Amino acid sequence: MIAKGVKLEQDIKTEYWGDRGFTVRDIDGYTLNIYKTVKQMTMDEIADAARNP
Repeated sequence: MIAKGVKLEQDIKTEYWGDRGFTVRDIDGYTLNIYKTVKQMTMDEIADAARNP
């Protein structure tokens, strides 16, 4: 991908709300955020994870 002019803007990471993703910038300058839910969480679990990283 990098050889084609696509730049990795953000490495793959798992967010506290249960999604894993990364960000790239394409050759036209558009930012693409790619995410997948890897853990279903309730609103209470998300709030607790945000308070206690």
